[in-house]
Amino acid sequence: MADRVLYSGVGCITDLIVKEGLINLDIADVKSVMRDMGRAMMGTGEATGEGRAKMAAEAAIANPLLDEASMGGARGVLLSISGGPDMTLFEVDEAATRIREEVDADADIIVGAIFDEALAGRFRVSVVATGLQQQTARVIDLGQQRIA
Repeated sequence: MADRVLYSGVGCITDLIVKEGLINLDIADVKSVMRDMGRAMMGTGEATGEGRAKMAAEAAIANPLLDEASMGGARGVLLSISGGPDMTLFEVDEAATRIREEVDADADIIVGAIFDEALAGRFRVSVVATGLQQQTARVIDLGQQRIA
């Protein structure tokens, strides 16, 4: 599972740099999000049908390569979006917005989107979140409440 996620994520990032697309990136974009950022996580998701952009984004969020990490504190995000010729700019924005809701409000988010004929009818989102903090256990103070 981890190998497949890593392979897919790296492939999507590479495609954003080398393939012609809707929103292309260059190596400087990748460096700005990844250089000296510490812990990172990677996730990928794919969906079809109605609402596929949001579903693919949520699958990418729920599919982290590092299970103990949370995207919530990410300081940098590289978002790779791929779809067939039927992919719309509205769908790209919908997926990016869903990922944006998940990370720090001040995070540096870089989005790229490419068309891939092999993905006709499908929508794929890969996310690399960097600058993550080690997740700590949440402590809940129950005070004097009685638990039955």
